[in-house]
Amino acid sequence: MKRRCRESVWWPGIDGDAEACVRECTSCIVSGKSAHPGPGALQPVPLPSGPWRKLASDSAGEFVTIPSHQHYLLVAMDYYGKWSEVAYRGRLCGSAISAAVIGFLTALFDRFGLVEEVVTDNGSRD
Repeated sequence: MKRRCRESVWWPGIDGDAEACVRECTSCIVSGKSAHPGPGALQPVPLPSGPWRKLASDSAGEFVTIPSHQHYLLVAMDYYGKWSEVAYRGRLCGSAISAAVIGFLTALFDRFGLVEEVVTDNGSRD
């Protein structure tokens, strides 16, 4: 609607006026086209009492433009000091994912000690 308005006329605040028109339009409200849920409130995460008490972990990939032994990244970050550790892994599938994550976290725990909490997004890779 905004694009179509701009093709015909223009005035300062045209976008806001078009959005207000849609928000107040009975047909638009009934059809549900104007009801866009806003973003949820941010939930601050309390700072842990010290380093390596709370750890965030995730995986990223598949990156196909890099060497085959580095297609995936395993990432861990300390909530307290924001220190990040990254490991490159080749093709991850099935039980290889668990083995790679366990090996990565075990190496971190060997160097920095055990943590009290590990936070992940519970994602799965198929």
